[in-house]
Amino acid sequence: MPTTSPDNIFYEDGTVQYGDATNAAMQATSIQNALNLRQGYNFVWANAAARTAQTGMVQGSTGYQVDTKTLYSYDNSAWRLQVSHAVFDTPSTNITSGVDSACGIFTYNSGLSTDNTFVTSDGATSGLLTATLPGIYAIGSITIFNSNTTTTAAFRTGTIVSVPYYQIQSTTGRASFLSVPNVRVTAANTQLWFTCSHSLGSTQGETTQIRITRIA
Repeated sequence: MPTTSPDNIFYEDGTVQYGDATNAAMQATSIQNALNLRQGYNFVWANAAARTAQTGMVQGSTGYQVDTKTLYSYDNSAWRLQVSHAVFDTPSTNITSGVDSACGIFTYNSGLSTDNTFVTSDGATSGLLTATLPGIYAIGSITIFNSNTTTTAAFRTGTIVSVPYYQIQSTTGRASFLSVPNVRVTAANTQLWFTCSHSLGSTQGETTQIRITRIA
């Protein structure tokens, strides 16, 4: 059938004969598809139920959910948020002054996360998460120390140098915040290491929460 370029809108030229209703339906569908692609996604849904009921998608298809104002991509098995984040918690761990120590074993926090297919914890190794997919990541965290001493903490992947936390005083201890907005992971299953230390006192407990967002 003849179509326009570049939007592939169907039109009748007499070479193939259709009934009026069929012709109108085919043209309307092709126009809608062109509009969807022009706006940057293939499907539009009113809510999650409409998204779940969607058919006809292929790997790489995209869609926009109106009620939550969120974009999704189809990975050939499920619709995934285009910007997904995963949150991991560590248990309280004793951190020794001046010693670069692993933050603890990470546990996935499903209540604060949207997806953890792109980053995982083995549930056994302290300070270690694995980025299962290449991409660009934003990493943020908060560490609460139960003593009012100056604290520092760090993140590294491979041999990249440590990045210091920004520090504020809290009523229960010292809260330290880490923000690394642009971490490029070039290979699947790249290990991300998280370490903590403090600069005054001898030993103190700490609890760290890590949030990783896959932005591209």
